[in-house]
Amino acid sequence: MKIQTIKYMFKEGFLNAYRNKLMSLVSISMVVIMLIIFGIYNLFMLNLNYNMKILKKDYQIQVYCNENLQFNDPIITDIENQIKQNKNVQECIKVSKEEAFEKLKSTLDDPSIVEGMNNDFLPVSFTVKLKDSTISLQTSKELESITNIAKVSFSQKDMDFINTFSDWMYVSSILIAIILLLSSIFIISNTIRLTVFSRRKDINIMKYVGATDGFIRGPFLLEGAIIGAFGAIISFVVVCYGYVTVTGTITDKISSLGIYSFNILPLSGLALFLFILLFSLGILVGIAGSIVAIRKHLRV
Repeated sequence: MKIQTIKYMFKEGFLNAYRNKLMSLVSISMVVIMLIIFGIYNLFMLNLNYNMKILKKDYQIQVYCNENLQFNDPIITDIENQIKQNKNVQECIKVSKEEAFEKLKSTLDDPSIVEGMNNDFLPVSFTVKLKDSTISLQTSKELESITNIAKVSFSQKDMDFINTFSDWMYVSSILIAIILLLSSIFIISNTIRLTVFSRRKDINIMKYVGATDGFIRGPFLLEGAIIGAFGAIISFVVVCYGYVTVTGTITDKISSLGIYSFNILPLSGLALFLFILLFSLGILVGIAGSIVAIRKHLRV
């Protein structure tokens, strides 16, 4: 393609957007809204997936030994070694009766209930972190088969919920992305269609004198790309500002309450990905909308 032809396409693309500045502004505004929603949703999904991975990675089961065994008993050491030999065990932490008793007191609303009691009724236990939380049931059965282990405690319902929730969020993210993209394409195509309609006679003449579809289509594709690019840049700024403001407020609130909560990813690690995502989508959606709008006018 000649440089002069490229210049012509860019010139016409900007002029088309300027000539229809009211509709272009409407289209840009709608693209901004769509991409803001898309950007917020993606940031939420990134943070959610990050936290779900942490939950799965840090998922633990409790292994309780027989009550008559003491912390320094050689049998306890043998049990610990057998637990660590399990292929799905990532980490095994031994918990003494004293530590278990202190933990029990900290969980009670009224610690005085256990005042004067000793810790003999509590067993030595192990806190076991798994490599793969999806096979926690299988792993618990394997650990239960070890001699002198009285009980293995874990919440299968919690694990099932985590896995099911992850699957549903993955499916919903795809569906929402498709809906938002189709909506943006529809909006931009309507804007480009106005330009195409106003120049339909020129397009027909150009077709009759031998102009290629690519030559005719070029300025309209660039117009759609310009609309998408402007919308992407504006939405990127808005989403970044909103993310920093909201997450900063949430972090301060969590810190003031002194509680553990949702792990929030820093914007510095997400900004480049977010910009590439929104900018690429903005341009692709703009071009797609232009293709949809001009398609039938090229059939002469």
